[in-house]
Amino acid sequence: MKAVLTFSLLSSSIIYVSQAMGQSVFLKCQDIHCYSELEHGLSNSTHLANFCKDSITSGESRAKEYGLMHSQTKCGNLDNIEIVRPVCDCIIIQVALELEESVLHEDELENLIPPETSAMSNISDYWYPACHTQPCYSFLDITSDSAKQLYKFCETSLRESKLAIDELQDISEKELLEHCAMDPTGSFNLEDLKPACQCVTGLKTATNATATVRAALVDQTMEP
Repeated sequence: MKAVLTFSLLSSSIIYVSQAMGQSVFLKCQDIHCYSELEHGLSNSTHLANFCKDSITSGESRAKEYGLMHSQTKCGNLDNIEIVRPVCDCIIIQVALELEESVLHEDELENLIPPETSAMSNISDYWYPACHTQPCYSFLDITSDSAKQLYKFCETSLRESKLAIDELQDISEKELLEHCAMDPTGSFNLEDLKPACQCVTGLKTATNATATVRAALVDQTMEP
C-alpha cells in the first residue's frame, strides 16, 4: 500500500475515540465561524473531515458534492470557500496535531500529514492527479496499490454496475460506505463513486497531462 496516507483514513481513529468518549470530535474548532452549521449539515464527522480536505485541496467549497443542499446559513454561504476555510484549516491542523501527540513518532508524521497541507506537497503523488478533487478519490487512491489496480476497480464497477470490491485489497464495502457514501446509514449507491471512477477511466476529460500519461501507461500494462 502506498506510503502517503489520506486525511480520511487518518482522521477516522480520532473520530472513533472522541465519539466513544462523548466529546465533540473537533473540540478546538467548535467555536470557529460555521463549525456548528457544517457539523449539523453533514451526516457524520468523517464526512466533515473529508469535506474540509477536499475543499481546501481544490480551493473550492465542496458543499454540494457532500450533500449540503441548504448552503445559505446564518453563518454565511457554505458554497464560498472563504467562509469555510477558517474552520476547515482548524480541522486539518487538529487531526495532524492529535495524531502526532497520541499515535505517531515524530519521524512518521511527515508521511501522515495530508500532502495538500504540506509545503512539499505534489499532486503527482496521486495515481491520477487530475482526479484528486473528485469526491472519494483520495480514499480510493490510498487503498489501491497501483494505478492499474485502481483503474480495474473503477472500470469493472462501472461496467457491471456494482462494486468490484475484490479488486481492492483489505477494503470492505462497509469502509467504502463510511468514507464515500453521501448517506453512510443506507446501502452503498454506485452513484457516489461515479465522479471519481469516470475520471479515472477517462469517461470525463482529464485536464492534467500527467493523469493522461498515467492512464496511457495503465492501458499498455493491461494489454496481453
